[in-house]
Amino acid sequence: MESQSSNAGVSQDGYFSHRPKEKVRTDSNNENSVPKDFENVDNSNFAPRTQKQKHQPELARKPLSRQKELLKRKLEQEKGQGHSFPGKGANEVLPPGERAAGNSSLGKEAPRQPHARRSGDSSPEIKYDQPPKCDISGKEAISALSRSKSKHCRQEIGETYCRHKLGLLMPEKVTRFCPLEGKANKNVQWDEDSVEYMLANPVRIAFVLVVHGRASRQLQRMFKAIYHKDHFYYIHVDKRSNYLHRQVLQFARQYSNVRVTPWRMATIWGGASLLATYLQSMRDLLEMTDWPWDFFINLSAADYPIR
Repeated sequence: MESQSSNAGVSQDGYFSHRPKEKVRTDSNNENSVPKDFENVDNSNFAPRTQKQKHQPELARKPLSRQKELLKRKLEQEKGQGHSFPGKGANEVLPPGERAAGNSSLGKEAPRQPHARRSGDSSPEIKYDQPPKCDISGKEAISALSRSKSKHCRQEIGETYCRHKLGLLMPEKVTRFCPLEGKANKNVQWDEDSVEYMLANPVRIAFVLVVHGRASRQLQRMFKAIYHKDHFYYIHVDKRSNYLHRQVLQFARQYSNVRVTPWRMATIWGGASLLATYLQSMRDLLEMTDWPWDFFINLSAADYPIR
């Protein structure tokens, strides 16, 4: 009989081990260690799931030990008197219906004060040395005011916005005094002699080309479109583009008005490194006394003239 009880415990644990069910103690000598339908238990792993549902009610109807029965009665008495709450006890398992009801009741009683606090603190108060002369309602102005660090800066932003709102910042119309070829201008009379007149000292432009990558042919195509013997070209190649730097050095030796920067930086488009590159290039051009340039134009390899 003891061998049968041990075999029954092994078969039962092997068959129902995947369920989160309380295991039956096999070391006890009472009659509860052997199920009533021991002869019908199947030890195979290929048994259909219907057998699991078949034996589950019988295990549920199995009598509990005396200690567990006392604990169950105590919990039922506390539940009837209203001292226990849903899901409060560690050993208490509630049906899905009662758990849903408990969660809904707790959700209704939850306060909503944090939402009201967030709405009140969302827009901090902006302080000025002097109050602005108008009501600042523009999105760009409000964004600039929220990002400003000093009171003086906020004061300047407020005054500029008020002048713009009153129409005093920029004139409504700007008169163009430059003559246009083939178009009449009532402000400046057309001078026919100006077409045949050639300046003794033509305007010279210093082009600063900031390039990167490996597209050397694209750079040469753009360089061919803007090249003129009277202009100057100062080329900076990104520090990470060694191949393009070698290509630029080769074709720069063919022209006397083309130079490559002796220094290189790792530039990022829209970043401070690109601004530092342009400032250093301007400083170099100002120190080149043999290049009498008049205007400065910065370009990249992706630019291309359309006229």
